[in-house]
Amino acid sequence: MVYKVKDEATNDFYALKVIYVKNGDLTPNILRELNLLTDIQHNRILRSEKSLLYDSRHICVITKLMKYDLKEVISQQGPISNDTIKEWMKQMLDGIGQLQAMDIIHRDLNPNNILIDVDDNIKIADFGFARSLYNSNLLTPDAGGVRYSALEVLLGAENYGKAADMWSVGCIFSELVTRGTPFDFRQIQIDQSCDHSKSLNNAVLESIFRKLGTPTETMWPGVSSFLRYPQDTSVVHPMQVFDVPSTYDDANGRSMLEELMIFFFYGHDAATKEMFLSD
Repeated sequence: MVYKVKDEATNDFYALKVIYVKNGDLTPNILRELNLLTDIQHNRILRSEKSLLYDSRHICVITKLMKYDLKEVISQQGPISNDTIKEWMKQMLDGIGQLQAMDIIHRDLNPNNILIDVDDNIKIADFGFARSLYNSNLLTPDAGGVRYSALEVLLGAENYGKAADMWSVGCIFSELVTRGTPFDFRQIQIDQSCDHSKSLNNAVLESIFRKLGTPTETMWPGVSSFLRYPQDTSVVHPMQVFDVPSTYDDANGRSMLEELMIFFFYGHDAATKEMFLSD
């Protein structure tokens, strides 16, 4: 829960996030988020102004008050100008670049976690699922929202890296351009006979396969060994390039979006922004 609060001494407004501590136990996720909110000093990362233990079950984190998030912008009527998309993508990639320089994977990048301040500048927030790659053990395949998770994460890989965040950036980029999700989840039936999270994960995988094709051993050696690779191989969708709407006429932006929305994105990082930002 997030509240708008006022500092009576300065009359400045802040956001107060209340984190519930179950059974008084500070979990690794909570500790990790508190540390990252304090340690990362970058103008595209939402930093904690102060953290305090309210009682044995609640921690209060005070941050800069933001105007809205990208989800609200995308949900509004009317187009977003190319210049605005370009500036927001530049700022987002600047923030991701800082995380990558620190060997940190956010793992939950989505429009709800990309905040915009009163000057229309981007801040990346919500680090509860973030992980450090430095001396890290295998990563869990379950992180943030599955609709923005990279294919290797959805397939159950445990050795994914920074490229996973770049896929999420591509999904957000696509939403800014089209005002809708890059993959049509509405066409996929949720299997009510199995666990909901597993069924949703499979539905998202199928929607991606329909749009971009089914990855095979030929193009991605080892992909069939992933835990969640489809067992039914009777239907293999042909590989195809991500279809960028013709109404989006920024040539560099179109090329970047196509580059982001591919499966085998290992080795790429936030430096890809140079292609988008070049004249």
